[in-house]
Amino acid sequence: ASTYYDGDDYASVLVKTREGRPIHVKGNTRFGINHRPESGKGAINARINSSVLPLYDSERLHGPVTGGAASTWDAADKAITAKLAETSSKGGRIVVLTNTVISPSTREAINTLKAKYGTAVTAEGTAPTAGGRVEHIQYDTISYAGLTNANLKSFGKRVMPSYDLTKADVIVSLAADCLSSWGSTTEHTWQYATRRRPEDATAEKPMSRHWQVESRMSLTGANADQRIALKPSQIPLAVIALHDLIAKKAGASTVGGGTAEAELAKAAEELWAARGKSVVLCGVNDEGTQTLVNSINWMLGNYGSTIDLANHTFFKQGDDAAVQQLVKDMNAGQVGVLMIAGVNPVYSLPNAAEFKAGLTKVGLSVSFSGHADETASLCNWICPDHHWLESWNDHMPKVGHYAL
Repeated sequence: ASTYYDGDDYASVLVKTREGRPIHVKGNTRFGINHRPESGKGAINARINSSVLPLYDSERLHGPVTGGAASTWDAADKAITAKLAETSSKGGRIVVLTNTVISPSTREAINTLKAKYGTAVTAEGTAPTAGGRVEHIQYDTISYAGLTNANLKSFGKRVMPSYDLTKADVIVSLAADCLSSWGSTTEHTWQYATRRRPEDATAEKPMSRHWQVESRMSLTGANADQRIALKPSQIPLAVIALHDLIAKKAGASTVGGGTAEAELAKAAEELWAARGKSVVLCGVNDEGTQTLVNSINWMLGNYGSTIDLANHTFFKQGDDAAVQQLVKDMNAGQVGVLMIAGVNPVYSLPNAAEFKAGLTKVGLSVSFSGHADETASLCNWICPDHHWLESWNDHMPKVGHYAL
């Protein structure tokens, strides 16, 4: 039994081994948020199932690399700790750039680094009391900052909620491929399946109705009862229209300016009839759009039912604004040490060229990538981390859930 997490997908899993070598990964049938209790099944996706393959990748690095040449761990430790100490003594800035960290142990390791080499800058931007500035910045390759920032604006919590599709009689998803690539997909998959079997439907729990508004045919859209095809630029206008349709029924203020297909009015009718037993999801990474989605779900009474902010997830904590500020600071020569783990910004950032240019102005850059990828190959040191199947860690995917 183990746990898979790569900054995007998460699942409790069972790993089949032969002579100590992992050869197959499947869902844990008895534990985890991806575990369907009554069926004894554990949901995973193709990405998790195939994650055993990189373990045997011949391109993996076997040890530290600097200047394109193999080195030793002793040499890496000496060079990096010396630069950290020098940067800290001069009051310089040390940045740890990672994907979203949901491991309490990893967070503690980062906090230990902060305690040793400086005091982290707080969210309010107050200056450190001693040593250098040590910051931890989280970056999601596929950003959800619009959603989390909207929740901060609406509810004072910069988090991604937990969604319970087992309680949803009506689901309206706007550009959110929740069964494949949006949110906690391994959890959504089994939740969705419990309400989509006609033979299991009852008067209290009818088969759920699913509306999908999207541009391309997604896995989620392929399973929907009704699918509305719109251009990407039209999705926010559809959110405005849906908001105003619900607001008129709720006697609340409308926004105006939205446009939508006639079918969206039917979706609004079904949502209103299923108040407290419905959910509206949106995959648009825009704070204003997501704030309107929050308003829709609030008017429908979905919070505390299908949407749980109290027992929220710890996924998708990335901060786009902090990452963009980091890029500016790198180019201004204000970053002494940059340590990168779990992300490849030279490949994935929209302004990757700016990050690449800034990397040359950082005093010391260290990557923990297992491969000499686009970012790692430009760093002063590559100190490859282990594959997840040959390492230990812990994870806390949401409030009240813990896995090893």
